[in-house]
Amino acid sequence: MQQAEPPSTASAPASSAAVRRLRRDLESLQVSGNPQILVRPSEESLLEWHFVLHSLPDDTPYSKGCYHGKILFPSSYPHAPPAIVMITPSGRLETGKRLCLSMTDFHPESWNPAWSIETILVGLLSFFISNEKGYGSVQAPDEHRRDLAMSSWEANAASETFVALFPEFKNTSVLVQEAGEEPGADLNEVDTRDLIHELPADAVPDLEAAVSEEPTECWICRDTTSEPLIQPCLCRGSMSGVHASCVEEWIRHHRRTATNDSPPQCSVCHQPYHGSERIPGVRDFVRHKCRDFGMQCIRTLLLVLLLMTYQVSALNSSSLHLSLPVRILGISAFSALALYRFLVLLVSLPPYRLPPTSRVLLKLFIADPKLLALHIAEASATVTVMAFWCISGFMTWPYFVPFGVAAGLLLIKLACRQPSADCFGRFGRILLCIILSPAILLWGLILLIRKYPHLVLHPLGPGPHLILAIAVIPMALTLQSNLPLLILWGTHSIALILGLAELFALKRFRWKRGVAWGFVVQATLLACYLSNICVFPAGIGDANQSTFIVAGSSVAWMCLMFGLCLKINWELCMQYYRTWQRRHGSFTLNTAAEGAIQ
Repeated sequence: MQQAEPPSTASAPASSAAVRRLRRDLESLQVSGNPQILVRPSEESLLEWHFVLHSLPDDTPYSKGCYHGKILFPSSYPHAPPAIVMITPSGRLETGKRLCLSMTDFHPESWNPAWSIETILVGLLSFFISNEKGYGSVQAPDEHRRDLAMSSWEANAASETFVALFPEFKNTSVLVQEAGEEPGADLNEVDTRDLIHELPADAVPDLEAAVSEEPTECWICRDTTSEPLIQPCLCRGSMSGVHASCVEEWIRHHRRTATNDSPPQCSVCHQPYHGSERIPGVRDFVRHKCRDFGMQCIRTLLLVLLLMTYQVSALNSSSLHLSLPVRILGISAFSALALYRFLVLLVSLPPYRLPPTSRVLLKLFIADPKLLALHIAEASATVTVMAFWCISGFMTWPYFVPFGVAAGLLLIKLACRQPSADCFGRFGRILLCIILSPAILLWGLILLIRKYPHLVLHPLGPGPHLILAIAVIPMALTLQSNLPLLILWGTHSIALILGLAELFALKRFRWKRGVAWGFVVQATLLACYLSNICVFPAGIGDANQSTFIVAGSSVAWMCLMFGLCLKINWELCMQYYRTWQRRHGSFTLNTAAEGAIQ
């Protein structure tokens, strides 16, 4: 699942195209008057809209409820999808968390810029009253949902934002409490004309005149300009009349989250667009990947250096003779980095939460799931290594306790978001699985071999190579002689050379390609690294010669393994390369080849 750019906060400026489109959508909502949906923009930003779902069907447990939520639009709307967040507890959807719907920023690959706000909210309403599951959905009995529906009026009345934007619903809640009227009974008689807080009074035209003499407008930007409208695909509805510039802008945003190397096409009828495309070449690809790899290496190297400095400063070995100022500096530098990581995770977790309103905390907030996952991985690895050092005697426990407590606080925050017996039970099982992960992985591998021996042990698949790479790890950590490792590497290298010869010359066998070869690469890297940091007092060569022998043999084995993996999965690598080209290329629509309608 690809992620779009995070929704803008109230402080982010809206583009002129977004303002024009939101104004038009608001006018359309005024005309339609959906009896179950009421929408009003925030008083602080036009990029934040609040809505109310009410008067829901009687055959649902939500019929007596009133549910408040908000829509967060990115500054590049309508070319990028918005995020939807529920505020009123319902027992159906989580509150304060972005919802996973096909029309939200969880699925930018399926977004259609011609979809209106009413279309999005009608889709949300359909999902809300159904039993479909997804990220953000809650499993609760109907009785509990009915109780939450009755208490939803009180919950909404406690919100200053809700009362300010929807005062008529506050009055209705009072009637429910005092006179026993059913919620939503007379809402259709209430004047629900939406207020545009950021617009002057003359910005909203006469709606009756707009309906009778509505000019032809672009389906994407909802604007009427001198730019001619075209029909870029076979659609007769949402994309039947659009500006070429709007289509190109949407393609540019859409391709940032491309999942394949297919050419630009309509997301509705899937007809490819006609136009010219400029895509980067191999040199740009290598430069881009080398830059990313270099930045990641620098990031990892800095973390390792600070961690080793902290360990040496905390150990205070007599052989190092570190002065007190140097020890204080080393401990302080790593502690500052750890404090920054802790604050970032504390503000950003759980994933997909809303950005904080504080400007100070907003600087620490990470909305990108990939970057947040990187912070989590680095923090987890750091705490694990420090715990291993304490167990092995390379660090005293007082130097580990603050970091262990910080990790525990983050886990408690995640567990206490919606506390329940089932939640804590899952948390305990996950924690137990992490502790017992080596044994669980070994047992899982045994079960996999027993259940699918033809797949795991197939000589043309990744299974045998993965098993050999994993076997090198305990051998390197336990053996005193390098001879068994050299025999294994030599024998396997011969098999790898034969495999490469078959792939390049004979081409008679069908090798099993797939992402599982990625695990082979990772296991090989780890095995090669551990083999080169271990010391082998026995075997071939003396202590100095053994280091070079092991290094040369392991690196040669690793290169052959990488070559085999790359050749087998060359088509997948080329597909990834072409997808990268699509994401970083530029597309110009050929308006002469498209059908002009104006």
